[in-house]
Amino acid sequence: MPSILVRDAQDITDAERAACQSLWRRTFAPNPAEQASRPPDPACDNTPTIYVMLRGDDDSLLGACNWIDREIEVAGTRHRIAGLAGVSIEEAHRGNGLGAQMIRGAIAAAAERGFDFGVLFCGPHRRAFYGRLGWRLLEGDLKVTRHGADGPPEEDNLVMALPLSPSAERQFTDWIHTPIHLGIGQW
Repeated sequence: MPSILVRDAQDITDAERAACQSLWRRTFAPNPAEQASRPPDPACDNTPTIYVMLRGDDDSLLGACNWIDREIEVAGTRHRIAGLAGVSIEEAHRGNGLGAQMIRGAIAAAAERGFDFGVLFCGPHRRAFYGRLGWRLLEGDLKVTRHGADGPPEEDNLVMALPLSPSAERQFTDWIHTPIHLGIGQW
């Protein structure tokens, strides 16, 4: 039975970090032309990160994602949120519910750490997957900062959010259609 392992960035072992990075490189193979047109934004460095790993019975890495501790502005009010990033399952293990299991474990970890909201960027083809797990589309005027300039999220990216506490659930109806500044870059 796969298990969830949660580690803060400063507590992850070198072997765990290397396994996660290897999985992410294979899953999100960089497109050289895209990289040249979108250089990394140095303002994204040093963001506190929580690693969530899905481990097999033999302790192998089956999947990984991470939470990025971010601040966003919703209708002029600052909120600390957990930004979900790097969601990936090893190719040989996809399609059997492990991604949903890992996301549920990640959600529980973020809620236990006191985050009120989870926020993610995803392609339209992932909307139904995250929707089944409770995530809802944000449809207001969304902005991000890249290299010091504000603009909309990239064209093919949806922004979804998930309330992680009863207080957040009560606030959430105000989030759906309101102006939101998602902060620096894309996670």
